[in-house]
Amino acid sequence: MKKILFYCQYLAGMGHLVRSREIICSLVQGFKVCLVIGGEPIAGFTFPEEAEVVYLPALREEAGELLATDQAVEEVKAGRVHQLLAVFDRFQPNCVITECFPFSKYKMSFELVPLLERAKAAQVKVVCSLRDLIMTQKMSPKGQARKEARIHEQIRQYYDLVLVHCDRDFQRLEACFPTAPELDCDVFIPDMWPSLCHLWPRS
Repeated sequence: MKKILFYCQYLAGMGHLVRSREIICSLVQGFKVCLVIGGEPIAGFTFPEEAEVVYLPALREEAGELLATDQAVEEVKAGRVHQLLAVFDRFQPNCVITECFPFSKYKMSFELVPLLERAKAAQVKVVCSLRDLIMTQKMSPKGQARKEARIHEQIRQYYDLVLVHCDRDFQRLEACFPTAPELDCDVFIPDMWPSLCHLWPRS
């Protein structure tokens, strides 16, 4: 059975977590799943018992800054990188899924880039799970161009697939990300969560 490491970080609410749980409920039907959570635990919020759930030391965002509960942020960051890579090495996934990154969650680059580098070195498939509406900030044309260039470069370097969760008759990726047709990987907008089996050649 193929193994999937699914990374989810929520900073100011639990919408990302709710969506990730629904995806995990589908994935465990055909994959062994390890869900890595970077936000604060939420009492009473449960996950499929078939999935392994790992909590990193929690980070949250207030006024645009990352905050930790009872440690210095830089100490927490260092600990998270070490733990995340250790989970990867132990679990030995066939696929890593990052929720929204690199289209958002830029503040988590400190740990996600090392994870993606580790996955690339191990020839592990990498997928972006992307919501239908990408949160955007008002910025200058030059700032927007730099942002889009960074996203394209990280997709080119690390990603095999972008999965966009939307109804294409209601919302298209191009509406939030005009240069989507130029992405250097497959972009899939499923009616239902795909099996992901097409990532691996048939044996």
